[in-house]
Amino acid sequence: MKITLGVDIGSTSTKVVAVDKDLKIIAKTHAKTKDRLVSMHGGMGALLQELCKAFDNVEKIALTGAGASWLDIDNVQGVEVVKVAESAAVGIGALTLAGLSEALVMNIGTGTVFVHAGEDGITHAGGSGLGGATLVGLAGRMIGETKVAKLSELADGGDLKKIDLMMGDIYNMQFSFLPPDASAANFGNFASDASREDIALGLFSTIYQVLGVMAVFAGRAKECSTVAVAGALAEFPQARKVLPLVGGLYGVEFVFCENALHATAFGAALKIINER
Repeated sequence: MKITLGVDIGSTSTKVVAVDKDLKIIAKTHAKTKDRLVSMHGGMGALLQELCKAFDNVEKIALTGAGASWLDIDNVQGVEVVKVAESAAVGIGALTLAGLSEALVMNIGTGTVFVHAGEDGITHAGGSGLGGATLVGLAGRMIGETKVAKLSELADGGDLKKIDLMMGDIYNMQFSFLPPDASAANFGNFASDASREDIALGLFSTIYQVLGVMAVFAGRAKECSTVAVAGALAEFPQARKVLPLVGGLYGVEFVFCENALHATAFGAALKIINER
């Protein structure tokens, strides 16, 4: 059985998926991107070894992501390499994994990209420098922790009221549609006794709140009230708590993609499969 490999070379990590004839992900992996070629070959080799297959079993390789723009290759081990525009890969992958026909896609990786995807095509809707790199950079300086999984564990025990200034702190009334426990100013009430847990939660909440509101506004520009969430930072429990709260304030539904980390790699593979 022939398979297609989707490779997403990002600025900090490389994601690889193997997709079968039924358009299903049958294997996936990811690794830090230090050397683009090494991470690409290493990821593909690891997947093929896991599947007990050789490059003879690969029909095509779909290559996408920021790192792909630096590579000038057209084949690997005799297998054709096809470059796929990142916006197209993000849109196709997220829509498919979220089971949607139209959405404003928010792909949260090192930074964040917004793509509108639907029947009329896929268009780049904007982006932000806010993302995983922001979390890691600030957390490293503030609490000496740079592992995102550990930061997520810490955040579970945090108290946001020791970090954020809340609407109830500044208004003795209901202000517009915002409840008293909504953040009025991120890190606006940074307590002197705030713990590492509190700070970790504050960082996650700040990133998801700001990106969530940006997604709402980007969606409004496209007259779209559904946001599909993909990328590495979509897979943490804080995202699934904060983003729906943001959506509830604005009448927007946030839908989380299955295999969110690998959505772009999957979308790249689907793009070239569907073009055959």
